Amino acid sequence: MIIVLTGSSNAGKTTLLSTFSKDFLIIPETSREIMDKHLNEKKLDLLYIQKQIVNYQYNLEKNLIGQKNFILDRSLIDYISFAEYFKLDLGLSKKLTPPIKYDFVFLLNQREKTVQTDFLDVSSVLQEKYLKEGYEKLRYSPISVPFMNTDKRKKFIEDLI
Repeated sequence: MIIVLTGSSNAGKTTLLSTFSKDFLIIPETSREIMDKHLNEKKLDLLYIQKQIVNYQYNLEKNLIGQKNFILDRSLIDYISFAEYFKLDLGLSKKLTPPIKYDFVFLLNQREKTVQTDFLDVSSVLQEKYLKEGYEKLRYSPISVPFMNTDKRKKFIEDLI
């Protein structure tokens, strides 16, 4: 079974993933590893970094062909959707599609806004418009996971898989 957990930053993906580590191989978020390499640069080249992330994620997923029972902390679709959101031309001559088929895509909702912040506004636009639509364009139907404590979210997912 191949599962993707997606959602905006700080939606709780990594925390939730850790609860599945007994039954699934967990594939960590690619962008964290690559961004960490570039954090000390005076000027970040977002296009260059995003191309690296997309390329790395594509090859990572390609290498997972034939593997069973794993969960991805974001997928190739996320990183292509981010590029669209930030209006980055990745220079793809054709539409890049994931090399593996996902069985389930879970879109984690953020907590409700209690204070107006730019971060939450950007995150909700990114989640609703770009992530959700990115999956739907490739004929996936992301399952919305409501914001609740980690144990309840895990149970919500387990009941569907």
